[in-house]
Amino acid sequence: MLDEDIVAVSPSSVYRILKSEGMLNSWNTAKTSKKGSGFNQPGFPHQHWHVDIKYINFRGTFLFLISVMDGYSRYIVYHEIRTQMSEYDVQLRIQRAREKIP
Repeated sequence: MLDEDIVAVSPSSVYRILKSEGMLNSWNTAKTSKKGSGFNQPGFPHQHWHVDIKYINFRGTFLFLISVMDGYSRYIVYHEIRTQMSEYDVQLRIQRAREKIP
């Protein structure tokens, strides 16, 4: 209709009309997310462990601090400082924490 000079409508008018008719959200359904809902606290020690990796700048060299922490008591089960970081390094530190506290 715009090409034939019958009618022209601004984008804001189209948006206002579609919104008033409830036609904007029928195709754009929001997905539910658990983000920001918090952490479910474990009921007893060693039920849930967290792994935290931090950068440490020591005399201009970056080192990696790998910590394995208990989610119930916030006790640091195992920690180690490494010069490199890979998936294998993290897996090995988790294994060492399991050996320390079976």
